[in-house]
Amino acid sequence: MDKSIKLILYSSLVFFCFKIFSIYFTNLGLYGDEAQYWLWSKDLSFGYFSKPPLLPYLMRGFSVFFGNTVFGVKLLSIILYLLSTYVVFLISKKINKGSSPIVIALTFFLLPGVSFSSFIVSTDVPLLLFWSLSLYFLLAGFKNPNLKNSFFLGVAIGLGFLSKYAMIYFVLCFFIFMFFEKSFYQSVRENLLLYLMSLIIVLILIFPNIYWNLNNSWLTFSHTAANVNWSGSFDLKKFFEFLLAQIFIIGPIMFVLSLIYFIRFYNNNQNSKFLLSFSLPVLLIVFIESILVRAHGNWAAVSYVSLTILIANGLNVFLQRSLLVSNLFNLATGFLFFGLIIIGPNFSVFNQLKGYQEYSDKVVSLAKTNGLTNIVIQDRMLFSLTSYFINDKKFEILTPRSPKQLITNHFQINSSLSSGFKDSFLYIGNLGTLSYLERSNESSLINEIKINSKIKNFKIYKITIN
Repeated sequence: MDKSIKLILYSSLVFFCFKIFSIYFTNLGLYGDEAQYWLWSKDLSFGYFSKPPLLPYLMRGFSVFFGNTVFGVKLLSIILYLLSTYVVFLISKKINKGSSPIVIALTFFLLPGVSFSSFIVSTDVPLLLFWSLSLYFLLAGFKNPNLKNSFFLGVAIGLGFLSKYAMIYFVLCFFIFMFFEKSFYQSVRENLLLYLMSLIIVLILIFPNIYWNLNNSWLTFSHTAANVNWSGSFDLKKFFEFLLAQIFIIGPIMFVLSLIYFIRFYNNNQNSKFLLSFSLPVLLIVFIESILVRAHGNWAAVSYVSLTILIANGLNVFLQRSLLVSNLFNLATGFLFFGLIIIGPNFSVFNQLKGYQEYSDKVVSLAKTNGLTNIVIQDRMLFSLTSYFINDKKFEILTPRSPKQLITNHFQINSSLSSGFKDSFLYIGNLGTLSYLERSNESSLINEIKINSKIKNFKIYKITIN
């Protein structure tokens, strides 16, 4: 093994350990979405308002070993990214040209987007794992069609859909590859029963989620469709913002190497067409969306699995050295970021994670002082974080929702303040949202809390419903 490759490999192993160390010793809290997923994991279901159900199940499994801790919640992300890296290594071995599979896997592992998002548990994390596994078993089945590869292809795609509906891109890319690669089209025709078996397995796995949506007014599908709204107008500024986000995700040197590869070295062979088919269509769709409406930087994340392999595998010997430089640069930025996590409270970038434990303690104190066991919270993120930090069965945490109001978050399904409620409660939010409680009530402002510099003040009321 080349000395430079050994350097990157051993440094990456140290970096992996440093990630775990940083997460374990951080005194930062959870992001709102993380707390929301954690809360979902305490009430397992076949579906949720904004996301399919796999991530809460994974978090529930991790909590068995690590409890309800910030470390336990965030460790899940680091472990799943490590597994994704291993799958990238396996895919690279099957391609078996150009760069060493180890270099390619490390290139993916050290992408800033992968490093930084290792600190955050999101639905993208299991999605990338099962997208990678789907690529591996599709490639394996293409080269060697058999029951095993078809079975695991179906499992991987199905679990990908249960992670995030963006897995639909995989289906689109499948047909694009079949269109541009005649040998793959022929393979699908000759082994149609195997691919149908994969499809049946996918349908079996996603059926409970479809059934849940059927019985809940198609909430998740409706929310996803609304989130991908294409009714906007042309806005070049949003495009450049999204482009900058992509440069950040893969790193500036890797971005330049990508441009050089497509200008100078792209080879339209079978492996290249396979990798490009499962990256470029996603990038194009999300880029167009960024111009017309908006697009978060992570929406194109799945494209970087095959794109990383494509670029790292296709550079000449000289640029392979530049790739190692890119990896060292990305490694350094990763160490810097996770180093900041250890001393996080001193940096404003982590402001939105501060103050929630102190705020929750204050809420508990106010509730006890006023003899209240019901806490009603309007804001979805605040609801999630409060539930996480209080985590006390003595208190019931609810959210307001008029029977006539459209559901706007999952907690309004199973934790809503009913119109027939009669009691006193601590309320955090806008009094106007309680107008559906059409009986006489008494309200008094008892406090106002500032959580951190990034969050507005929250007014706290004592409400009595007669």
